[in-house]
Amino acid sequence: MRVRKTIRTVLVAIGCAGLALGACGGEGGSTRRADTTCDGKIDGTTYITAWFHASQSVGAERATLRSQVKAFNASHRQVQVKLITLPEGDYGHQVRSAAATGNLPDVLDFDGPNLYNYAWSGKLKPIDSCLSTGLRADLLPSLRQQGTYAGRMWGIGTFDSGLGLYVRTSILEKAGIRIPRGPEDAWTADELPGTLRRLRQAGHRRPLDLKLSYSQPAP
Repeated sequence: MRVRKTIRTVLVAIGCAGLALGACGGEGGSTRRADTTCDGKIDGTTYITAWFHASQSVGAERATLRSQVKAFNASHRQVQVKLITLPEGDYGHQVRSAAATGNLPDVLDFDGPNLYNYAWSGKLKPIDSCLSTGLRADLLPSLRQQGTYAGRMWGIGTFDSGLGLYVRTSILEKAGIRIPRGPEDAWTADELPGTLRRLRQAGHRRPLDLKLSYSQPAP
C-alpha cells in the first residue's frame, strides 16, 4: 500500500497485491515482521495499481500526479503504474472497505495522520527495503518522522504543508481574548481550550472549524 496526505501532506506506503512492492494485506499481522516488500526481483512486466483521492476544486494536484505517472511509465519498461482517481468524499470509506476484504491496491494516497492506524492494524507493508540510503537522507525530517511508525518506515510524503488558524479579531476583542501577534506569542495548548470555552459562553456555538466534517452536516 502506499500512503498519503495530511491536510495536504502526502505520504507513500505499500499495500496489498504488489509483486515487487508488496503482498496482499487485510489479514492483519505484526508490524515487526521481516520487511521483504521490495526484494529487487521482477519477473516480466509488473503492473502496480495506485489509488489517489482528489478534490474537484484542486485540479492542479490531480493533473500533476497524472503527468508524473505518465512520465514514470514512459521511462520504465518492467514496472507500469495504473492510476485510479477516486472522489475525495468517499475515499476513506472505500479504503476501509478494501482493507476489510483484503482488496487494497499496491499504492494508496493518504492524509498523513491516517497512516498510523493502518500500519498498526497490519494493513500496510513497511517500505524500508524500498528506500535507498540516499533517498532517506534527501527527505525532509518532518516527512521521515511522519512516515515512521514502530521504528519502521511506512510512507513517504510527496509534499509537506503548513497549517494556520484564521480568526476574526473583532470577535476576540469583544470577548476579551488575547490575540497572538506572532509564532513566539502563540496560544499555548492549555490556553486554546479556555479560549474556545469563552467564545461558546459569548454565544458562538461552533467557535472552531477545522474542516474535518467536509460535506457532512455539523453535529
